[in-house]
Amino acid sequence: MSGRLDMAQRFFDAARMELVSGTATPARLYFWSFRVLDAEREVQDEASACSAHLERMKALHSAVSDRARSGLAESEVESTALCYVLEAELWLRSARGEDPTEIAHQLTRASREAYRGLEERLKSDRTGVEETCLASVRLLQADLDLGQVSERSAYQQHLDRVHSVEQRARRWLRDGKLEGLEAMVGAFFRWEAEYLFSLLNAQRRTRSKAFADRRLTAARETYEELRGTYEAGRGMADALALWSLRWMRAARDANEETGGDPRAAETLDAHLERLVQLQAHLRATQPIGVALDLGALEYFVLEAECWIRAG
Repeated sequence: MSGRLDMAQRFFDAARMELVSGTATPARLYFWSFRVLDAEREVQDEASACSAHLERMKALHSAVSDRARSGLAESEVESTALCYVLEAELWLRSARGEDPTEIAHQLTRASREAYRGLEERLKSDRTGVEETCLASVRLLQADLDLGQVSERSAYQQHLDRVHSVEQRARRWLRDGKLEGLEAMVGAFFRWEAEYLFSLLNAQRRTRSKAFADRRLTAARETYEELRGTYEAGRGMADALALWSLRWMRAARDANEETGGDPRAAETLDAHLERLVQLQAHLRATQPIGVALDLGALEYFVLEAECWIRAG
C-alpha cells in the first residue's frame, strides 16, 4: 500500500507544480489528492487522512484565488476550488463525529454558485461539458448531505440540469459547433442521471434497465473515442482511467438490472485489462511525452490490482 500512496503523492506534487506554470487544472490536483486520501485511508485513521486532504485543498484554493486576482483564472474555477475545501471540511467533521450542518449549508451554496458559473461559461463559449456536469453531481451530493430537499427532488433537479446540458451539446453538435467527444460526455451524464432517478421513481422503474444500458453504451463509446484521440503529455491517461472506471460502474449497474451480481469480478478484471492494454500500447509506440502517462498508468494498474486483492 505504501507504494500506491507514494505514487499518488508524487503525481499530486507534479500536478501542483504544473498548476503554478498554468499547465494543470485544479480538477487534476483534486483528482490526485483524492487518490492520496484513498491510499492514506488504508494506513491511518479516517480523520487524519481527511485532515491532510483538507490542507491540500486549502492550499489549492489559495493558489487559485491568487491566480483569479491576477486575471489568470476564472471566477467559476475559484468557486469550484472552494467546493473542494468545503467538501473536505465536511468529510473531516463527519469523521470526527462533529455536527457538519453549518459546512453542509456553505457547501450547498458554493456548489450552486460553481454550477451556475460553469453553466454560463458553457453557454458563452461552448466549453466545459464535463466540468458542468460534474458541478451538477457535486450540487446533487451537497443537497443530499444537507437534507433540506427530498432525495427524489434532489435527483430530479440533477437530471433536469444535466439533461439541459446534454440537449445543448447535441444541438451544437448538429450545428458543427461542438466536437463529438463533448456530446458523448453529455450523453453519459444524462443517461446516468436518468438511471439514478428511475431507481427512486416507481413510474420510471420499468425503464431502469434501458437507462442502465444506454449509460453503459455511452461510457464505453466515450472511452473508446478518447482512446482513439489519445495524445501523450496532456494528462489523458488520467481521463482514460476515469472513463474506464465509469464504464466499470455502469457495467455493474447493468448487471444488477438483469439479476446479476453488481460486484461481479469480471467488471473489475475488464477495467484492469483496459489499463494494461493501454500501457502496453504506449510502451510499444513510445510517443513523445509519454513518460508521465506511463507513470500514471502504473499507478492505476496498481490501484486496480489492490481492489482485486481486496475482493
